[in-house]
Amino acid sequence: MTTEQLINNIAAATGVTPAEIMGKSKKAHIANARALLQYALRESGWHFARIGRAFNTDHSNAIHNHRKVAKAIALAESYKKALQ
Repeated sequence: MTTEQLINNIAAATGVTPAEIMGKSKKAHIANARALLQYALRESGWHFARIGRAFNTDHSNAIHNHRKVAKAIALAESYKKALQ
């Protein structure tokens, strides 16, 4: 999957435009979509520094967003197991 396809898929799934995801808005729903994209980019092999440059920010922001999404995924998985 190309980076553009990934951005478009996350935009469609979250109801946020690709421009909003790549922008600087701090609105929660947009920031969450951006965090999801940064997580997906890291999982597809991008280095944190590259992600930071792509979003015109520091790599530590990409690290924070990766951890945030990973924690949410782990929590969802634990809930899923508890309901089985």
